Amino acid sequence: MKKIIYAVIALSSIWLLTACSSAEADEVLEFHNDMVDYVNPRMDDLLELNDEILWMTSEEDALELQKNEIIPALKEIQDYIHSKDPKYEITKEYHELIRNWMDALSEAVHLETEAVEGLLAGTLTEDEAWELIRLSEEAVDESLKYDKQVYDKWEEIKEEYNFEDV
Repeated sequence: MKKIIYAVIALSSIWLLTACSSAEADEVLEFHNDMVDYVNPRMDDLLELNDEILWMTSEEDALELQKNEIIPALKEIQDYIHSKDPKYEITKEYHELIRNWMDALSEAVHLETEAVEGLLAGTLTEDEAWELIRLSEEAVDESLKYDKQVYDKWEEIKEEYNFEDV
């Protein structure tokens, strides 16, 4: 009789661990897929807008596009990412990296915008504007580091939970 009880307890424990692991796997996969479905298309749109800015001959027009389209789109993405509240540690870690990536990218764009706007308005000296550009470039570097960490974390998650790319 004791063997049956131990067997039932052991099976229950295994089932419980599997169920927890499954819920954890479901959450991180759903979170990742939500990020891909929501963030990736918007980032593609931002890259197109950035390309458009590069071809503009007017700094004022480029600034207006950045202020009226790029910054609001980044804010929308940032708000979406910040609105997520994962339950499991693995998803929380992945979420934090994505949040840090987007926050650094947003900071870079804001600093660059502030520099150009200040130069055009005459409220910043050239040296002050270049300092903001330097800080913007540091924020870009930071966002790229986080981007790599996001990629690496997803690769780690895929391996741990045997997810496959489709």
